[in-house]
Amino acid sequence: MPRLVLGGLLASLAPTVTLAQSTQAQTTQAQTPPAQVYVARAGNVASIVVSGRIAPETESAFRSAVSANRGARVVLSSDGGSLVPALSIGRLIRENRLQTYVPDRARCFSACSLIWLAGTERHIGQRAAIGFHAAYVAQQGGPGMVSSAGNAVIGAYLSRLGYNDGAIRLFTSAPPNQMVVVKPNQFEQNGVSVRQTAMALPSSPGTAPASTAAVGAPGGFGGIWVGQIQCGKGFPSVNARMSVRDEGNRFLVKFDVTPSPGAPANPRSRYRLRGERQQNGSIRLASDGATATPQRGQPVSMTGTVSGDTFAARVSGPEECAPLTMRRR
Repeated sequence: MPRLVLGGLLASLAPTVTLAQSTQAQTTQAQTPPAQVYVARAGNVASIVVSGRIAPETESAFRSAVSANRGARVVLSSDGGSLVPALSIGRLIRENRLQTYVPDRARCFSACSLIWLAGTERHIGQRAAIGFHAAYVAQQGGPGMVSSAGNAVIGAYLSRLGYNDGAIRLFTSAPPNQMVVVKPNQFEQNGVSVRQTAMALPSSPGTAPASTAAVGAPGGFGGIWVGQIQCGKGFPSVNARMSVRDEGNRFLVKFDVTPSPGAPANPRSRYRLRGERQQNGSIRLASDGATATPQRGQPVSMTGTVSGDTFAARVSGPEECAPLTMRRR
C-alpha cells in the first residue's frame, strides 16, 4: 500500500510519521511480559485497564473482566502486540457496546489502536498518542515483512466496525518499521468521531502508583465525596459534599457545606475550588475567585491526601476547622 508521506489523493491527511517500530523495538516488545489486565474502581465507575503487550492470554483475561464488570469503560496503554487477540478483544468491546479510553500521556500503538477503534465512543487523553501501521510477519534477525493477509483481516474488521475506505487506508498504510500517529482532527476528517477526555491511568488495586500523576485511589481524585466538617469553637459539625473533576494533575472542585439535621439553620456555603497534585502526592485546593455565598466572604483552601476511597485534609477558612475526612460515594 502507498505510504502516507507521498502525495496524491492521501496528501490532505497529512499524518505525523515517526520511526516507532524498528527491528530492535519489535524484538524488545516480543520479549516483554504480557499486558496487565485489571479492574479499577472510582465510585460507581469501573475501568478495565489493559496495560502492556497484547498477547493471547490478554484476550482470556479481558474476557473474564468484561463478564464480571458489565458496562465498564476500557482504558488502554500499550505499544501493541499480537493481531489475533487484539481483534478478538475489539469484537468483544463492540458486542458489549463499551467505550474506550487512552489516558493522559499514554501510548496506544499498533494492535492496541485497533482495540481502541472498537469503542462505541473513543476518548483521547491530553498528550496521548494513538498510532497505526500495516500488519507484519516477524522475521528472525530482520525487519518485519508486510502481511497482505493480515491487512485483509484488519480491513474486514474495520469495515465491520463501520469505518470507511479512507479511514482504513489511513490505519494500514505505514510500513512495519514506521508508525502513523493520528491527531484528533485527522480522525474527524476521516469520519472517526473522538472525544478529548482528560484522565489519569487508573492504578492497579493493591499496588503503589507508578508516578505522582496516579497517586491515590484507582481513577485518581475524581468523583463525589461526602463527610462532615466542624469549624469554629462551640459550633456543631455540618455536612460537606465535594464534586471533583479530575484532569490528571489538576482539579476543578465544587465544595458545598449544609447544616446537619437538628443543627442551627446556618446559611449554606458553596465554594468553587481549583487545585493540583503536589510533588509529594498531596492535593492542594484553593478558592478560584468564583465563590458563592462564602462564610464571611473569606476564601477556603485545603490540603489533603487520597487513600483508596478516603480523602483526609486540613481546611483553612474563616475559622479554625477540625481535620476533615471524606469518603468517595
